[in-house]
Amino acid sequence: MKSAMKVSVGLIVFVLAVTLCASGQTIFKDPLSPRTASYKISVALDAAQKMLNGKETLTWCNTSTDRVGELQFHLYLNAFKNSESTFM
Repeated sequence: MKSAMKVSVGLIVFVLAVTLCASGQTIFKDPLSPRTASYKISVALDAAQKMLNGKETLTWCNTSTDRVGELQFHLYLNAFKNSESTFM
């Protein structure tokens, strides 16, 4: 009985979440954190070569008073590259 109830509650929560997302309603009136970065990405598919050719421009604003010597980027799709990756 308890497991059936958990499934029902989970299903209701899922349906409500999908409904909210699909309706275009915002959950939060204001962002929870400052928006300090913006991305402009353009990509073209070369189907014959099975390659993507792209360019990305990232603009970031340091809102702190600290000097930032480096930025680290995580390339999520490379997480599955091989068994030596951080994700694995």
